[in-house]
Parts: sequence; C-alpha cells; structure tokens
Amino acid sequence: MTKNDIKTILFAGLIGAMILPFSMMDVSASNDTVKEVVSETKGKLLVGDTNAQQKKMFEISEKLNALQSEKDKATTALSKTALEAQMKSLVAEAPVAPQMNKALTDVRSNIDRLAENLPKINEILEKRFDTRIVSIGTDFENESLRVGITNMELTDNQISELEKEIRNIVGDETNITLHKSGTVQLTSCSQTGNCHDIEGGVKITAENSTPCSVGYKATFQQKTGFITSGHCMQNTGTGEKVYQPNKIFWDEPVNRVGEVQKNTLAAVTSCDCAFVEESNSGMSVTDKAYSNKSISGTKNPVQYTWVHMEGHITKGKISGILDTYTVREAQFGSTVVTLYGLVETTEQVVGGDSGGIVYEEFGSGTPEFMGIITGNYPDENEVTRGYYTPVNLIQVNFNGITFG
Repeated sequence: MTKNDIKTILFAGLIGAMILPFSMMDVSASNDTVKEVVSETKGKLLVGDTNAQQKKMFEISEKLNALQSEKDKATTALSKTALEAQMKSLVAEAPVAPQMNKALTDVRSNIDRLAENLPKINEILEKRFDTRIVSIGTDFENESLRVGITNMELTDNQISELEKEIRNIVGDETNITLHKSGTVQLTSCSQTGNCHDIEGGVKITAENSTPCSVGYKATFQQKTGFITSGHCMQNTGTGEKVYQPNKIFWDEPVNRVGEVQKNTLAAVTSCDCAFVEESNSGMSVTDKAYSNKSISGTKNPVQYTWVHMEGHITKGKISGILDTYTVREAQFGSTVVTLYGLVETTEQVVGGDSGGIVYEEFGSGTPEFMGIITGNYPDENEVTRGYYTPVNLIQVNFNGITFG
C-alpha cells in the first residue's frame, strides 16, 4: 500500500483485558500464553496474546512459501510433483475453523460497538493512561474480545480503571483479552514495468501520489476498469488520473490507464477502495493476476484457509487467514480513519502492494477473487500480519459491481 508515510493502526482481533498481580506490567515482551487476572465482572479479563493456533498458521505459512520458492526453481515434473505433495500435506495441518456460538456472536457485536465509540474512549485513555486502542478483533481460543492498545506498562489500578472504560461500552458479560498492538503501515511487462495488458498485482501510480498495485478487473455502472485501494489516490474525489507504471511527464497520455470514478475511503469506512475506469485502448484490463493465473468468480474469507496476496513489490505470497473480521484505526498524515471488516493474515505486505489482488490458494479449480491488499503491522512479538479488504465489502460499497 502507499501514501506518504502512511501510518495505520489496524484493528485486528477483539480480545482485550488486563490486570496482572504485580505493580508494573511489561507485556511488551513475547507472551506465549494469556494470563487471567482478577476482575469484578462476570466476564474474564485476560492479558497477553493468544498464540497457539495463530502460531501454527504462521509456521505453516512460512514452510509453504519456502516450498513454493523451491517449486518455482524446480526443473523436472517429478520434483514439482513431490513439492506439491509436501505443500498439500502442510495445508491439511491447518487448525479447524471454530464454530460460531453465542459467545463468539456476542464478541462480533461488541467489535462494532467498541469501534463506534473509539474516538470517545481513546480521548479518555490518552488523558488518563497515555495509551489508546488501535486494534479490535476476536480471541477465538478464549472466546474473547481482543483489544490491542499502544502502551501496556500500566499499574494494576490503571488496568482495572481501563477495563471499566471498555466495559462501559461492551458490558460485564464479555471476556476481554488485552494485548499490546503496533502501528499498521498501509502500502500504498514486469510488475514494475509497462504492461499492455493490465493484470492484478502490477504497479500503478495515481497523479501526484505514490505507487500502488492493480487489484482485479471489474465492471461498475457499465464501465470497465479495475478495483484498487482508495488510499492510493491523492484525494477521495473522482477524475484523478492513474498511470501504469507511472506518468511520463513529457508524453502524459502514453501510460495513462484510466481515471478514478469512485473512491470510498472516508473517516469511517468498510472499504478503502477505488474504482478506476480504463481509458486507454492500448492498455486493457485482464482477468488475470500477474503470476499468469486466470481468476474466476469470487469467494468470501474462511478462517484458517489460504490466500495468495500479490502486489508489485511482494510479487505474491501464500498467506493464512487468522481472523475474518477486524477493525483498525489508520492514520494518513494528520487524518485518522477507521477501517471496518479487514481480514487478518499471516504474511507481510509492504509499501507499494496496496490495492493488489488477493485470490484463493489451494482451491479445487480456477482460483477465485477474494479482495485487495490494504496494509500490515507488526504485533508485540514483532510478527508482521497483513490485512486485506474482502470482496463482499467491495460489493457492498460498489452496488452492482461485477468482477472478471
């Protein structure tokens, strides 16, 4: 993703809460287990990061990408078949997605409830405790609301008071897991060169902005073009020109691929997205990813399954889905926005990948389009998690849009 020093404080997991039985806590260190602390409410208060299932996904993801790299270099069909068998075996080791029950349904409701009150509660937390909530999601292992804050060096009393502020919004019944959260960075032929056919993942540059990536071919309001990230544009209006890979100042029309017809980035949004209408007959949009894979159909996220995230810098990584619905606070310069519904994954994306294509991995047929890359952040253990905007939220924000 992109944009002059874009800072994004994502909301990736609802699980917050605190109180350790010692006067000063330092939870910035790695936490392999969640610690339950004393709470006056019916809901549990937990401190730390739940790692068991997520650690497993990170480990599998790392091995899968290593095997994929070997497969790309393999020179015989026999070698490739053997590597594919190893990858298939690893995929089968992924955790089983949890069944939704009342506790997890309540957590999901409280994600939105807490997010809606973020400006108010963060004003209180900053003044009283020098911290703020920057991520919200689900702690599936503890059926808990996962709340990430910037500063965990708090006394027992401060933690107790902080819990009360959160429970004023979510109530006394919900379990809360509190953990330290980091800052999300929005990343705003070869993939970086000129392409006569515009494919998912190749480099684009909006006028007066920094490089991003193409998402996927789309038709919106009877116009053909592609979807990408809204923060890739200099402004949130329409008509901004977009180039591939960048603008040639002495011959401006040559690399122009189209103009922005709609940008849904706003102070509060479920879609950091923009639709670019193609306007150059010599540079048409295709239904392929740059990796030369044809994409067909769409698919919503499923926890503990696999996607392929492809931007013009990362150039494609296999990534495991950790959480299908998180809320994140993002900062662009002095502007703060709240992004709803982001999908949290195991693999890091970087500046310039924003808007890139996310598609199904290890499916049973032609890969399906699943969304566009949004950004990433390192957690308290310095493990970087990537985020994408799912296709269902693109469809909600661009009524009638079709893909491919």
